[in-house]
Amino acid sequence: MNRLARSFTDIDFMRMLVEDPVSFSNNSFTHAETFIYKYTRSKLYAVQDEEHKSFVLRRHGSQAQLMAVHLQGPNISKAVKLNLDLYRSPHTSPKRISPVAMNIVESNAVENNLYLCCVKAGGSPALQLEKVKEPMKEIRTGDQERFLFFKTSSGSTSSFESAAHPGWFLSTSKLNDKPVRMVNQTGERDITDLYLVEI
Repeated sequence: MNRLARSFTDIDFMRMLVEDPVSFSNNSFTHAETFIYKYTRSKLYAVQDEEHKSFVLRRHGSQAQLMAVHLQGPNISKAVKLNLDLYRSPHTSPKRISPVAMNIVESNAVENNLYLCCVKAGGSPALQLEKVKEPMKEIRTGDQERFLFFKTSSGSTSSFESAAHPGWFLSTSKLNDKPVRMVNQTGERDITDLYLVEI
């Protein structure tokens, strides 16, 4: 047996740790995975909230705003329809939840290319209308996610949650002739459950 050989002790192990420090590097980037939602089909709907208000498009010069208004008689023709573009989700989701993009269809319009989108404005998510040149055959998270909403069906109504800003829902005021907007609570002060009638 070799006299120079000795057993390895805890002290020897500690000396190794102190003598051979391990260096760490801190990477300051993060990577979010991009998901692609593929277009499957479109459906056209008339929309009303529980107070029987319809969606109406109001134009102010080059700007447009979606309003929720009680319509009667000949004014009923002012109601816009929503064309829901349905998309296939890249991951499994419950059957009652469908990824959709929504564009406004006016009966007298030459082109119907105004899409609803949810963007950050003034510190919180807001509903905007944005012109899109051609139909979106796919929506990528990140750059186009503002157009994507998750339609959740519950009985005879549906709600629309922003994909870009989870927890924010398309809503109407309980008052007449107010803008359609995004809210972060469901069914409290605003109406988030909408009736869709397929046309």
